[in-house]
Amino acid sequence: MTDITRLTQEMKAAAEKAKHAGEAPVMPFDTRISMLNEYQLTVCPDNVLALVEALEKAQRMESYWKTQCRGITDHCEELQARIAELGSRTVTIEPFRSFVTDADLAALHRFAECCDDPESGGHDLEKEQVRRLEAIGALQRSGRISYITGFGDVLISITAGIKVEAK
Repeated sequence: MTDITRLTQEMKAAAEKAKHAGEAPVMPFDTRISMLNEYQLTVCPDNVLALVEALEKAQRMESYWKTQCRGITDHCEELQARIAELGSRTVTIEPFRSFVTDADLAALHRFAECCDDPESGGHDLEKEQVRRLEAIGALQRSGRISYITGFGDVLISITAGIKVEAK
């Protein structure tokens, strides 16, 4: 319990006793005076000033955090708008269409599927298909092993979900 919490509880208890002492129709005089004295000692200027200072500090903190929350909320709204904008864009692969055919894309996706399946024993593409993918830069050979290049990854990612059929 903080000092301010303790102080407010003591002041509240003393105020309730003093109120009761002032309203009680029948109460011994010394009990009534004792309760009023306790109230006067508890609700002294130093305690009231400490309580007011704590309240002002809490109000400043509340104002600070409200400002922070507004800023975060505004930022979230901007990000949501940006996400909506990006989600509505249509990705076009037309620049690649000048040299990448549907058959190339189908072969590249098949190569990637085979690479992702450790039990496949390797890819099942024809040598001509592999050479074609190497020629366009989608695959690269290292010794007897072919692997997907960064360009190949880009082609796979932008055509993911697009049904590609070989001609």
